[in-house]
Amino acid sequence: MLIRESLTIRAPIERIWDLLDDPEKRKLWTEPDAEIEYLTPVDPQDKLGLRYRLRLRTGDKLSEFTGEVTAWERPHHLAVRLQQKYIDWQYDYRLTTIPDGTRFDYIQETIMKVPWIVRAVFTPVRLLRNRQLKPAVRRGMEKLKRLAEQGNEA
Repeated sequence: MLIRESLTIRAPIERIWDLLDDPEKRKLWTEPDAEIEYLTPVDPQDKLGLRYRLRLRTGDKLSEFTGEVTAWERPHHLAVRLQQKYIDWQYDYRLTTIPDGTRFDYIQETIMKVPWIVRAVFTPVRLLRNRQLKPAVRRGMEKLKRLAEQGNEA
């Protein structure tokens, strides 16, 4: 399953990169209660291959993921893979400088790690879930846009 979204943000590419790349700043527009535990040393100049454990609380449920930075090309491309036992998510963030500011392209791919018959049975559920996720993704992107553009007023 793929979710693709694009957005023009009237802010410099470096400001948006900072909101994507810095875990504390990312909490401002994504999951504010996310907890990150690094499993490998953090090199702020090159995070490619960085591995971490991510914990998210949704209501009473605590979800845990293993994460890895799969692309890190400052300030243009950041990609991460989150893994659980039966499912992976690949998040791809691309930034491009344009005359009006920065184009932000987002791709989220969900990969089920189960036999094809199980995937076939759950396809209707996944389609419904995907339809529910798209608005949430869009809200997060709009929040990122507001934060980045507010920096223009400072």
